[in-house]
Amino acid sequence: MGKDKFDLIIIGAGPAGLFAALTAASAGMHVAVLEKNAQPGKKLLVSGSGQCNVTHTGEVRDLPLLFGKAKRFVQPSFLNYSNEQLVRFFSDRGVPLEDRGDGKIFPVSRRSRDILEALLKECHLHKVRFLYKSPVSAVKKSGESFLVTADRQYSSDLLLIACGGKSYPSTGSAGDGYHLAESLGHTIVSPVPALTPVFLQDNPFVSCSGISFCSTVQVFREKKKKGEFEGDLLLTHKGLSGPVILNNSRDICPGDSLKIRIIDRQNRMDFQEELLQSAAASGKKSLRRYLNASGIPERLVDVLLKSCGIREDTVLSQLSRKGRMQLLDCLYSFPVKVQGMGGFSIAMVTAGGVSLDEVAPKSMESKTVRGLFFAGEVLDADGDTGGYNLQFAFSSGKLAADNIVKSWKKK
Repeated sequence: MGKDKFDLIIIGAGPAGLFAALTAASAGMHVAVLEKNAQPGKKLLVSGSGQCNVTHTGEVRDLPLLFGKAKRFVQPSFLNYSNEQLVRFFSDRGVPLEDRGDGKIFPVSRRSRDILEALLKECHLHKVRFLYKSPVSAVKKSGESFLVTADRQYSSDLLLIACGGKSYPSTGSAGDGYHLAESLGHTIVSPVPALTPVFLQDNPFVSCSGISFCSTVQVFREKKKKGEFEGDLLLTHKGLSGPVILNNSRDICPGDSLKIRIIDRQNRMDFQEELLQSAAASGKKSLRRYLNASGIPERLVDVLLKSCGIREDTVLSQLSRKGRMQLLDCLYSFPVKVQGMGGFSIAMVTAGGVSLDEVAPKSMESKTVRGLFFAGEVLDADGDTGGYNLQFAFSSGKLAADNIVKSWKKK
């Protein structure tokens, strides 16, 4: 075989591409990985703030539920290669993983580089050829082969596009895969940032940056309720973050109005009754101290009182009915306006990408171009925060490679 002809060419040396490469090479295939950067796995290295939240605990059949409209598409990938299998893969190669306590699984070392090095060691063991500083400018099908143009032209009968989305462009993710897929006849669902924070207009929580609590967030657009989500909310100096915002950011738009439950008590009427009873029994008690004792941090209490026009030195017996209603409104539906969303530079993943209608979920092969496969974030499949997207990258890369090997053996 010529030096520029391979059994399989993979575009992208991220988690999906690397896992596919080691899977195919271990079956005896001559594999080349073309990577635009000078080194592999740049985005993998920054995942989980450099600690690498590899996957999540739970039944493998439940993982697809965290992918919204893509849940049926991603299911075969997860069933083919589960979270338990991924944990064993790294543990068997000297990188033990552990549940952090909230279901998120990290390397015990908390070093994403350990994950990357384990993948690269396996790739080198099976003689995967890495071609760095090789951005792919064009791909075309010529007969049974794909001609891939980078620093020079390479060819292969089998091609895997696994070069990610558009999030974290500083790592090289610039949407290259979309252009390549489109040139081969595939439809691209417009990419947008996902798992990204919300920026607020006239953010009232600037002084509360870093405070987090369990909340319910309602989304309104043109006065119509568009959604309601529950989970942990994080207040930031620019607006809102935390799982309840990140996981549902795809459903929030600039200009939307949000109503936030501040207090970790579900029933408004029950809390109102407690407030009245406390006022009757301990009328001289500070309202500020009462709210703080109810689980609301002092900085946030100050914001609430200011928003309601209530003096900080107010005692329970001084709270008028009007003041009480305003306070309850703020506690259970604090209103804020969305100014904008975090862009691709801070979004954890990309929503949108290669249309799932044109890819076979059980093989990851294109339905329109024989021998063309996809894996990972380049596809229109994005999940919640917590390791689900990395697991999909590994699982879809494995599924694609398994079927690539089958195609290769038939030739």
